[in-house]
Amino acid sequence: MFFNNKMKLKTFIRWMGNKSKHLRHIIPYIPDEYNTYYEPFVGSGALFLNLQPEKWVINDLNKDLINIWKNVKDNPDTIINSFKNFGKKFKPLSKKEKIEFCRDITNTIEELNYDVYRASIIMLMKYCVYMGNIIVNNKFYFMGLDLHISIQNKYFFLEKNNYNNLLNVSSYLNSSKGLILNKDYKSILDKTKKGLQQLNLKL
Repeated sequence: MFFNNKMKLKTFIRWMGNKSKHLRHIIPYIPDEYNTYYEPFVGSGALFLNLQPEKWVINDLNKDLINIWKNVKDNPDTIINSFKNFGKKFKPLSKKEKIEFCRDITNTIEELNYDVYRASIIMLMKYCVYMGNIIVNNKFYFMGLDLHISIQNKYFFLEKNNYNNLLNVSSYLNSSKGLILNKDYKSILDKTKKGLQQLNLKL
C-alpha cells in the first residue's frame, strides 16, 4: 500500500549507489499492492522516497547513515539551522580556505556522539567533498571541494528547496508507519520470509 498524501520527495544525502537516475527501470517491477515495504540496504532511500509506502522497514548497517535518517525524521529544523549557520561561514571563504575549513570539521567527526550535530556535519561534508567521499583509509578525511562548488560556486544544498525537501521527508516519515533499523541485512530478510510464510507463499 502507498502513502495517501504522496508528495514528491528527493534524497537528502549523497550516497554511493544512489538509484535516483535508475528509478524508471526499477519501479515497473514493484507490485501495485503489498503489506510492508522492506529495504535492507536503504542508502539514500531513492526508491523508498519515491514509492512512499504506508508501512515500511528501512535498514542499513552503516551507523552514521541510520543516525542521519533518524535525525531527519526527528530533528529536521535543527539540521536546517546547522546548514544555514555553516553556509554563513563557508560561502565567503576562498577555495583554499573552504578546503581547510571542511578538512578541520571532517577531522573531528570520529570524536562526535551519534546525534543530530554529527548527522548534520556528515551530510554537509558529503555535499562539499569531491564525489561525496569523506572516508579515506577507513578514516574521516576531506580530500577537496566538489566541482560544482569550486568552479561554479553553486550551493544547492544550502537553498530553500533542499530545506523544504528535508521537512517534507520528515513529515512523511512521521505520518506513515515504519521502523528505522541498524542491523545486519540477514535479520531484515528473515522478517520478510516470515511474512511470506504467513501468506503460505513459496520462497
